[in-house]
Amino acid sequence: MRKVSEKKAAYRASAEGKSGLSCKRSKSTKLRKSAKGEACTLRIPGVCNGNPETTVLCHISIPGMSGMAMKPIDMHGLYGCSECHRHLDDRSSWNRIELSWFHVLRALFETQLRMVEKGEIFHK
Repeated sequence: MRKVSEKKAAYRASAEGKSGLSCKRSKSTKLRKSAKGEACTLRIPGVCNGNPETTVLCHISIPGMSGMAMKPIDMHGLYGCSECHRHLDDRSSWNRIELSWFHVLRALFETQLRMVEKGEIFHK
């Protein structure tokens, strides 16, 4: 397992385009605030509390682009209630609750469509 400093260096390299990935860390308060009052897009069966008052922008952790103390960009976020967010961050629970990358991608696409509809992000 690589040390944290090595992971940070790899992340910086990817952010600078050295690994072929373009991932500059940006923080968009507008996108984070857009989650307020939205329905959860992850909707994990048996987990989702269905309460839009607890919805936040949940960042999707992708190996090599995020990790310990390194959040991904806000465009890699989805609307999730407090319970779904907790399980999204806890990869050890994914098998038990039958969560897969398919569900995460569906939620990401649904979130981005909502953002386009609300004028938070734009598609030409």
